[in-house]
Amino acid sequence: MTENQAPPLDAERWSRLKDHVADLTKMAATARVMALAELPLDPDDRHWLEQLVSPKLDSDQRLSAPHPPVEMDSSVLRWRAGDTIGRYRIEALLGRGGMGEVYEALPLDGGPLVALKVLRYGLAHSDYARYSQNEQRALQRLDDPRIARFIEAFSTPEVGTCLVLEWIDGEPLQTYCTGRRFSIEARLKLFVDVCQAVASAHQQLVVHRDLKPSNVLVTPEGAVKLLDFGVSKLLDDSTSQTETHGDLFTLEYAAPEQVLRKPVSTATDIYALGVMLYRLLTDVSPYALASGESLVDAILHHGPEKLASGIERSRRTGHSPPAGLPDRDLDRVIAHAMDKDPRSRYTSAVEFASDLTAVIEGRPILAGGGALYRMGKFVRRYRVPVAAAGLMTITLLAAVAISMAAARRAESEAHRARVANRFLLTTLDLTDRFSGTNQGDFTLAEVLERAVEHAHSELNGEPEVRADVLLQLSFALLHRGKLAAALAAASEAHAIHAATEPVDAEQTAISAQQLASIEIESGHLDDAQKHLDEALQRLLQAPSPQRVQVQVYTSLGKLASMRGEAEASLRWYQKIIPLRQLLDGDQTLDLAMDYNNLGTGLHNLSRFREAEQAYSQAISLLRQKLGATHPRVGYVMFSRFYPLVQLGRFDEAREMLAGAEAALGAEDNPASGVPGSIRMERSRAILDFYASNYASALRRLEGVVAQVRTTSPISVAVTLTLRGRVELASGDPIAAAKSFAEADALYVGNGRENHPQRWYVLGLSGMAKTAQGEVREGDAELEDAFNKIRGDGTHASVELAELSLSSGAAARRRGDITTALERHRSAANLQRELAWLGELGVARVDAELALDGLAANADQESKDAALVRLAHSTAILSQLTPHDPQLTALLAARPSSEEKGMSGSR
Repeated sequence: MTENQAPPLDAERWSRLKDHVADLTKMAATARVMALAELPLDPDDRHWLEQLVSPKLDSDQRLSAPHPPVEMDSSVLRWRAGDTIGRYRIEALLGRGGMGEVYEALPLDGGPLVALKVLRYGLAHSDYARYSQNEQRALQRLDDPRIARFIEAFSTPEVGTCLVLEWIDGEPLQTYCTGRRFSIEARLKLFVDVCQAVASAHQQLVVHRDLKPSNVLVTPEGAVKLLDFGVSKLLDDSTSQTETHGDLFTLEYAAPEQVLRKPVSTATDIYALGVMLYRLLTDVSPYALASGESLVDAILHHGPEKLASGIERSRRTGHSPPAGLPDRDLDRVIAHAMDKDPRSRYTSAVEFASDLTAVIEGRPILAGGGALYRMGKFVRRYRVPVAAAGLMTITLLAAVAISMAAARRAESEAHRARVANRFLLTTLDLTDRFSGTNQGDFTLAEVLERAVEHAHSELNGEPEVRADVLLQLSFALLHRGKLAAALAAASEAHAIHAATEPVDAEQTAISAQQLASIEIESGHLDDAQKHLDEALQRLLQAPSPQRVQVQVYTSLGKLASMRGEAEASLRWYQKIIPLRQLLDGDQTLDLAMDYNNLGTGLHNLSRFREAEQAYSQAISLLRQKLGATHPRVGYVMFSRFYPLVQLGRFDEAREMLAGAEAALGAEDNPASGVPGSIRMERSRAILDFYASNYASALRRLEGVVAQVRTTSPISVAVTLTLRGRVELASGDPIAAAKSFAEADALYVGNGRENHPQRWYVLGLSGMAKTAQGEVREGDAELEDAFNKIRGDGTHASVELAELSLSSGAAARRRGDITTALERHRSAANLQRELAWLGELGVARVDAELALDGLAANADQESKDAALVRLAHSTAILSQLTPHDPQLTALLAARPSSEEKGMSGSR
């Protein structure tokens, strides 16, 4: 047999291929090639099928690569175990299909396993293969525990495009449910998670375009993971509505618009979800095709078969669908999702999930019937109490009234959702190539700002919808650093909700809280307090779900922290975790972030051991759900770095910082709140400072200060304070005084004139003045700051401990050993209470007490302990901080101390 000659066509092979022939010959040429490429065939069957439909394919250039063709037998794998591609080493083949091959791979520079997908020949050379940096960043932005993380895309001349995705240990959704003989309800609950994952991606402007059961894995813990967003396009991409990429879908799950090569949208994914749900509940296709009938024709013209008939067909063909009959509402849900007209489907995956949850709970669905339908649902749901009451007629009348009220509310919410969805899709559509406003590439921030402008004109007659849209847009703008635009949008949204009659107390509380959260980020703390007080009042008017209380308490905790009210901040954070634990569903991820906030509250009170434990708990919870290298884990690892430093566990802190940076990357977006290279570099400068590597710390801070000036004023003040401390320790009090003066001005100018951090800066400023020779003025400023912090009386703090040491040293220099010892013994108590700086903190306190004891007018107890303290502190500081000025003072005191010791022994 020659290379191009197919093996004989026998009856068995014809039986396998005849349905494909019927489908393919009815397609247009280009569509036929794409569909043929997707079919999971062995090489011989594929060769025969190409021969059978070849008269229709002669003129189709898609079978040839646009570049010099690379001939390759499809049965031959690209790589073997041990091969390297890019910066990855191949470990094993995970699978292969129409899209290409997927390998298990390890990064050469270390790190966890990844899934490396190489696109098939031909596809790898298409326009789709040109992943832009914007597109990669957007895919990497997808932050949802139910979505496998996209890591990167790269190309090589030999194989073309490769996608690197998070490696998931899981089982395909269909086989997971079938193998465990899951009930209908258990399958629905899993599928709600799938819908929510899709909804999360849609909210981040990404459409999947190839949803199918094999693209959903279920982990051993029962969590769903949605795969292959690496083959999606972005809604905010300027070509996303005109390029359909027809070769990137699976025909069985393709929506009519994909088959017809029309623009796709979120509604395309909704259709695929409908097909997936049908198959999940029946184990067969929603289209019952007779021999020779076309699947394409069914997709374009036929509705899905009823689930009961599908289950019967499934059992006849040897499949194992779940036991029992499905609720008839599920037929309505699937039919609504699979409507031929994209505009008539569910407007969002959230709406789809909401109807599935209603089915599970026996409530009416949005896609259901009228008042009688809702009344029937009510009676079935509450059959026992209705019968027990013996008031069927009255109850039915009440049910009708309740159902009609619920229907009106549900219809109102559905209407708002439909209008908002239509508005956003229209506004984000940049495909009118003839419009002058659509020339060039748009950033996502530009698209969002354009959406805000359009909301005023397009939604003028729908104020509540405009408020919903503006509130969502405000957060998207905030996360992209557009603070002013975010604040304006949130303010308008809240004003609409507050003025709506009758006032919806829960919705107004939500909008007040969300506005306050943006005001906190923008530094408008008084406005934030006003709106949070309003939110609390609204919660009293109409008790709202615990989730709303949690959001309000979280913002109140953050606001109190920003105001320097550390104890109040902690009280709010402590209220959240018990509330969270009362909420339905899996709260693991939110609970983890609650522990992170609790850690922040404890850290602000210098309760470092408790803070470190809270952060550790948060990291443990996140790793359970997201793995060890997820960005959220990195975020909390970065938070945990700080108490580790304050506890003197510097090696652990260094490891924590490295882990955080590996998970988060180095890209800076200060408004997002995610640590980037600026904050990482500042953290390394902190480690340098405590190791007395002052030159290195100053080099790092030189770049940090220049960049941090574009962020919040308080962040600038914190950085300047650190720089001043390094400058003072390295012997440059003039530069230090300038840094402290600028930090002080920022604190005062941003409402923190009575904040402990401000008094701490003034104390440091006094020390810098003393070092310049302005002893009287400097000591007075230091003493005033020390008394302010001590007199505040809120809590023990590192600021109080440090200024106690410095104030005591100033008193000793003036010859007031009694005051020096009192301050330094107080610092010793604080150090023990806080575990401040661990071994280094003990050495620092001992150093000051040793110098006090060496003074002529010290008490006998201090004199007796002085030499022991001197030896201990000198040894520790020599090891940990060899260039610290305190060590210099100790070494200078040693000769006289040894002399005193010898004279005492004569």
